[in-house]
Amino acid sequence: MTKLKSIKGNQNLANSFYLVSFCFYLINTFLNHSMFAQLSSYVLIKVILFSAVILFLLLKIILIDSFSFKEIIIYSFLFLLMCLISLKTGDRQLITLIALVLGAKNVDFKYVLIVFLITIILLLVFTYISTLVDIIPNLQYSRIRDGELKIRNSFGTGYPTIFAAYLQSIVIAYAYLMNLNKFRNHFFLLLLAFLCSYLALDLADARMSGYSILLFLLIYYFSICFFRNICKHKLMILLITLTYLIGFITIFYLSYYYEPEKEIFAQINNALSGRLFLGYKAFQEYSIPLLGQEVEFIGLGGAVQEMSEDYNYVDSSYLQFMMRYGVVFTVISIISFMRLTYKRLKLNDYRFIAVIFMLSFSSMIEDRLLDISINVYWVLMLAYYNNFKLPINYAKN
Repeated sequence: MTKLKSIKGNQNLANSFYLVSFCFYLINTFLNHSMFAQLSSYVLIKVILFSAVILFLLLKIILIDSFSFKEIIIYSFLFLLMCLISLKTGDRQLITLIALVLGAKNVDFKYVLIVFLITIILLLVFTYISTLVDIIPNLQYSRIRDGELKIRNSFGTGYPTIFAAYLQSIVIAYAYLMNLNKFRNHFFLLLLAFLCSYLALDLADARMSGYSILLFLLIYYFSICFFRNICKHKLMILLITLTYLIGFITIFYLSYYYEPEKEIFAQINNALSGRLFLGYKAFQEYSIPLLGQEVEFIGLGGAVQEMSEDYNYVDSSYLQFMMRYGVVFTVISIISFMRLTYKRLKLNDYRFIAVIFMLSFSSMIEDRLLDISINVYWVLMLAYYNNFKLPINYAKN
């Protein structure tokens, strides 16, 4: 009993237990997004990996973490709420999400990013090599754009956009982690960004992710140049905090009130590869529930086939949240990311400006916001990350 008390609050053990759990989660989720999920042996592998995720999370929460009575009430309520929504949707993602978010309490986010980068890069390389030796297929999709045939490679993942989303997440994570004072880090970031952009645009033909990487670089260096003392500017903090909400309102309005006969809607829909029409179609087919509902989105991932009349896949995370998980979860996610943004900017974390802009923009057109193996920033809700430096005169105040 004395030994158990002595490890309570041990920061090194807290980080270690969580990082092991997080690593198993990344492997499990990545494999689930890959063609490995089609192998007969994957079911057993999935059970083993998920069991390891739960085991090490429980070890941290029970042996290391301490909670106030208020925290116990709030966290228990949130966990039970996510379980209820999961039951209504038939989707267990929310249970894993809330477990990883709550389990990240007092974990150093720097190590989370390091584990994330190493694990995802190794998994991408391993998956690509597996396609070369015919363990799994490299699904190739064809698309004609501007009279030219485009071949879209998935490189062992279930769909080219999944591959491109991982590339984008690697660039953002490295930029958020790296030491800004070393020139070689900036050189490597630019090299990494252009390589990932090339792979996304030319080999996967995933335009949204490819151009988003370049857009992220622009916002990232703009923030470094002009917002180094963002903590001093209350109005700017407020405006940037609203970014996530603005992204949601924008795609909701454009999809819900979509009118194909209007030129502006037609142009935006064309630029977004038909996403507005699919969002509008989904609003006609499904109601917006309070606590979630079962929704069947039919896409092309995992198989090479023609797009059928049944195709109704909504790419926007915002719209998926509303239709599948309901109003309550959507509001909680909006409040959570707004609160996180406000907290990071008050700490003068100006690099987070680029992160939240890209999360907000990508969530309008991609469906990866809920996936911690791509959007690792859910973990930052309760983790800590001392990558900021307060201005001297501000710190004294």
